[in-house]
Amino acid sequence: ELKVPERMNDSLAEIIGYFMGDGSLHSKGLRFCVDNKDEDVVQRIRKLSRDLFNKEVIINQRKGYKEVVIQSVPLTIWWDACGFSKIKPSEFHKGKGYIPYIPDAILHSNNRKIYSAFLKGLFEADGTIITGVPSLSTTNYQFSQEIKILLFSLGYATTTKVNISEWGESEVYALRLKNISYNKKFIEDIGFIGKRKSESISVIR
Repeated sequence: ELKVPERMNDSLAEIIGYFMGDGSLHSKGLRFCVDNKDEDVVQRIRKLSRDLFNKEVIINQRKGYKEVVIQSVPLTIWWDACGFSKIKPSEFHKGKGYIPYIPDAILHSNNRKIYSAFLKGLFEADGTIITGVPSLSTTNYQFSQEIKILLFSLGYATTTKVNISEWGESEVYALRLKNISYNKKFIEDIGFIGKRKSESISVIR
């Protein structure tokens, strides 16, 4: 039987962060995409689903990634009602291109642990390591600014580089920590869910 949290907590913030990075809402449930190399991330989503919603996940093997599904119609209704869904670019929109954002329930918590947990999920889903430094890319300018402000509120300065997507049709905003001196604090405060990305971060010894 489905259960849902009564208030925002760091586990919920983490799964929302991952959702905003690489998740989608369907009529029958939530879907998360996880790289085949990151079995520990699959297991983390499984644990979060059990702890938060009392639901077992369904895992579908796709080409190059696993799709982790939490199947529950009531959960999708609750998720949407809480304002955790991505935004449709227009009322007639179908398919890809939904806009991620930081939900009010995260921002209004005014809680460093919740901010950090959201960023952890987001960085795992959408982040990478560039020359040893954590980086995150999004095609949405507004979302890149929201992330920048949230990181700044936790004491992280960032730089933004604008790239063109590999198909050449949109701009990609690549946000990265300003330099390696922030890395140790990032690992302690935020980090990544999986070992693969975590172990690629350079730290000044």
